[in-house]
Amino acid sequence: MRALPAACLWLLGLIPAAAAQEQFVDADFDFRAQLPVGMRAASDEERAAVFKLEPDKARNLPRGEAAGAAISHSYIWLDQTTPYNRQVSVALSDGLPPFKSPTELKNSQVQQGLSVEVGPNLLQQPQNAVYVEGTFQLGVEKTPMRRILLYIPDFGAKRYAVMTLQAFAADWPIVKPDFDKVVASVRMKLTKQEIGRAPIAGGKGAGKAGSGAGRRGPDTNSWSSLPVAGSLLLAAVVIGSLAFGRRKPA
Repeated sequence: MRALPAACLWLLGLIPAAAAQEQFVDADFDFRAQLPVGMRAASDEERAAVFKLEPDKARNLPRGEAAGAAISHSYIWLDQTTPYNRQVSVALSDGLPPFKSPTELKNSQVQQGLSVEVGPNLLQQPQNAVYVEGTFQLGVEKTPMRRILLYIPDFGAKRYAVMTLQAFAADWPIVKPDFDKVVASVRMKLTKQEIGRAPIAGGKGAGKAGSGAGRRGPDTNSWSSLPVAGSLLLAAVVIGSLAFGRRKPA
């Protein structure tokens, strides 16, 4: 059990900064979100280790330097102020989205060891985004962890985003409110032909808000009949970010 005085001091120190979430923007993918307080961005060297790349290959190449070629950007933020082992990752990639339905996304997570307990649910914002939440066991120690995954496909522009937020399962009631704020802040500009295409069973009520953090409830219909392809970047971020989570609760 953690020492009560230390925990109290940490909470008191957090109060003045509670509203000062950091803004993250990737202009190349029209993606933005507010990050939790007290996290640091992983270096290119750390991300290179996760993706098994040379450090110079881990740099996020700006679209303006790509000469029209497809690009992929990845980001990881690590907890440096709390004992909850919070981790946030974002993967942004050109290319056909690797999953064409919420069910395919859920099945991929189950195959990776996630016990899905919430979702897949469609979000009101960003439109077409899917929310999945569940638990998994980390490493040889089998440390219980909990994770949120957001998947935002843009079939019209042939690009997509994946965001994960995770922490020790035992601390989830503490970190979940801040993670919910992050989820609510996520925005990604979709192509006009994509907006409003996320289907609702029966074809009615597509514009109505759902319950709980703007989620509309499960929907297993596909967004598109386009063929899809897998993504090494998506798999690397979703799985690779877990490599940092070796610290067990005290």
